[in-house]
Amino acid sequence: MNNTTVIVVDKGWSKIQRKIKAVGNVYVGLLGAKAAKIYPDGHGYTTAEVGAVHEYGSEERNIPQRSFLRATVLKFKNKYAKLLAQTAAEKVFQGKPDMAMLKVGLIVAGDVRQRIADGIPPALAEKTIAARKRRFGKASSTPLIATGQLRSSIDAEVRGK
Repeated sequence: MNNTTVIVVDKGWSKIQRKIKAVGNVYVGLLGAKAAKIYPDGHGYTTAEVGAVHEYGSEERNIPQRSFLRATVLKFKNKYAKLLAQTAAEKVFQGKPDMAMLKVGLIVAGDVRQRIADGIPPALAEKTIAARKRRFGKASSTPLIATGQLRSSIDAEVRGK
């Protein structure tokens, strides 16, 4: 019979795991006061409500889905996973694991804003462009950028557990 003894020497791994588990979740989207702000189109909806309609579409309003959040995260999910792993290791050793989550969240928010600026299909109908011109005095043909409020409201935050 072989009597083997295993001695585990923890050189900090347990501490790292506890710090990571203590970090909350990162949220990216239309958050807080920016989300609650009334959208300037005259209909009385909040920025969050307008964002939700465009993210998922609305058959009854004849508004097609233009996913700016989900589609961006799916497109860049490998980039975000790699970035989170790199950033988490760096920030945990600095004693700031929540900053790793926030850093990645801010990058995701920037990617979402850029995707909106680049234009999300389908293209706007001519009547929508004409309505924008009447309502706002300008006629951007880029979807989701009638006033810029939706795009500028995309943000990130870390919320504790």
